[in-house]
Amino acid sequence: MVAEVEVDVVGVDAAAEDVAVDEEVVFLAVVFLAVVFLVVVFFFDVFLVVFFTGINSESEAS
Repeated sequence: MVAEVEVDVVGVDAAAEDVAVDEEVVFLAVVFLAVVFLVVVFFFDVFLVVFFTGINSESEAS
């Protein structure tokens, strides 16, 4: 009976460590996705500005 309780405690400790690792991985994944999202939005905005500026300069030149 005591051996079963010790095994259960060890299992709970291992599960708690797994959850902690999962939370860290999830946090890093969220930060990574946030950075990727900001970079994509930044380049998309730069593309729009350059694209529309190019159209305006071409229309003014012609």
